[in-house]
Order: sequence, then C-alpha cells, then structure tokens
Amino acid sequence: MFRNILDALIEDKATHVINVVVQFGILLWAVAWRGGIKPILAVNFVLSITVLLYNATQLATAIQYQEYPLVGLNLFELAILIASAAKLYGLGVPSWLVWIAFLVNFLICIALMLFVLTFRIDRLI
Repeated sequence: MFRNILDALIEDKATHVINVVVQFGILLWAVAWRGGIKPILAVNFVLSITVLLYNATQLATAIQYQEYPLVGLNLFELAILIASAAKLYGLGVPSWLVWIAFLVNFLICIALMLFVLTFRIDRLI
C-alpha cells in the first residue's frame, strides 16, 4: 500500500519540485536563520525512511540479482538514518557528517527532479 501511494506521488512531476523546494527552504532556514541541525535531521529521517520503505519489498530480489546500485542506495539511506538517530540522541556523531548526508540527498533529489522534468517516460519496457 505504501509503495502504491508513493508510486502515485512519483508519477506527478509536481511532487519532485515540491520536494526540492522544501529541502531548499529547510536548508535556508538552517543556515541563514540559524535554525540548527534539527530540521536537517528531520529531513534526513523522512527521506531515509521513505526510501527504505519504498525499496523494502524489492531488496531481496536486488541482492539476489546483484543490482548493486539499489543495494548501495539502501545502505546509504540506512547509514543516514542511523547517523541522524545517533546525532539526535547525542551519541557523538559529528555534525558535518549529518550535513554531508543531507547535501548528498539534496543533490540526488535535484538530479531526479531534472531527469523527471526533462524526459517523458511512458513505460519502462
């Protein structure tokens, strides 16, 4: 069910634009208006959990057929989730690590948005 909801959102191009605009707004808030690291942690949590839940049903198949990019993405998002949780609970994770994770996710979302807005995909096969 969760995957079906996300599939419907992903098909809508506005979702990608809204995602990037919200991330940019949170970045501005955290940097320019000194909102702290908690908004960044929130974005890291939401994106990581969303990606992990979306790919949860396909992960075993991806490992079986050696689809390393999908496995790597899930491992990256799991590392972000763990680092963000550890930072939130004060376990000594450096802030720069959380910021780099946010920026990498932000750049991936920008690239995905540009791809979706540039190409029209009617079917995968």
